[in-house]
Amino acid sequence: MTWLAILLALLLEQFQPLPKGNVLYRGYRQFVDMVESNFNAGEYRHGVLGFAIAVAVPTALTLLLWGIFYLMHPLAAWLFGFAVLYVTMGFRQFSAAFSAVSEALKEGDLDTARRKLSNWTRQSTSQMGADELSRMAIEYGLVDAYRHVFGPLFWFLILGPAGAVAYRAATILQRKWGARDA
Repeated sequence: MTWLAILLALLLEQFQPLPKGNVLYRGYRQFVDMVESNFNAGEYRHGVLGFAIAVAVPTALTLLLWGIFYLMHPLAAWLFGFAVLYVTMGFRQFSAAFSAVSEALKEGDLDTARRKLSNWTRQSTSQMGADELSRMAIEYGLVDAYRHVFGPLFWFLILGPAGAVAYRAATILQRKWGARDA
């Protein structure tokens, strides 16, 4: 049944991807902002505590809900797991950017490829040639495939829905807090 959930989540995500600003991710970001405002005292240990809270709370909530659904009926737990996997994956969140860069490079439109890649990666691409643009698009495509597809799938297979939620929460925190200067 797990493989069926994975297949259906991939198919649904392909035809009906979640928008970037969906209510679940907005709510989680608000929760993370609250954790940061209450636990950021500038010391490393406060950051570790804030990270642990920001990952443990949604993970524990997912585990609790999954257990309740499982007690109700195993099919309800499977449907919940499928929904969690669908929400935590995001293949279409980066594949459109990769395709746009690829198409611009095929057409020989370096300015468009630079602009699309810069918007995607948030890095300056103004001096890059076609080879560098291709290399950078492939690198970011692989990293994003790992972050948005393979990572959630792996942790879903290992720990179920709670694993996928913990992985997604950690990646969101890394992008939000890990990108800051010391």
